[in-house]
Amino acid sequence: MDKNPVEAKATGRAKRKLSLKQRRFAAAYADPNAANGNGRAAAAAAGYKGAANQLSVQAWANLQNPQIQQLISATVDAMIPHAFNRLGEAMDATKSKVLLNKAGKLVYSAPIADHKSRLEAIKFVFELRSKCGVGAPEPGDEAPDHAADQGENLDAADRALIRQASDIEAELAEIDNVGDGGGDYGTDR
Repeated sequence: MDKNPVEAKATGRAKRKLSLKQRRFAAAYADPNAANGNGRAAAAAAGYKGAANQLSVQAWANLQNPQIQQLISATVDAMIPHAFNRLGEAMDATKSKVLLNKAGKLVYSAPIADHKSRLEAIKFVFELRSKCGVGAPEPGDEAPDHAADQGENLDAADRALIRQASDIEAELAEIDNVGDGGGDYGTDR
């Protein structure tokens, strides 16, 4: 770390306060409803002007700034608890069928598992785990000794689990389709 603030300023390492555009860039970059990780879109949303190439260069420059990196990281870190709550909800997703009874009134089936949404949530968890290098041990195995071994074993294990989940989802979807054949689901509301 630099001990002399004059030397730090001369070498360009002095911490400067982020401009309003830089703060807006970081906020837009981390916002899933704005740029969602797209630097060029974040630069445009922050108010930078120019053609697409100019905005891309500005985004690259901003993303090299450690203060902006820290701000983006802090913003994303603050979203993690909410994201995990939503992921948990997706893993427990249900749906109801809306039907007309003989009297012409809308009726709703009892909630049933939304297998497609659940499968997508599970796939996302496995994809995230593999990107982070964290894996689940094979059934009956002890935890691997090295993180590198986990990463190598995880991909095959995840693919097998996802295949199994897909097969189960397909079977359950067939059962759901057979149940669509008739009958009055649910009660009047």
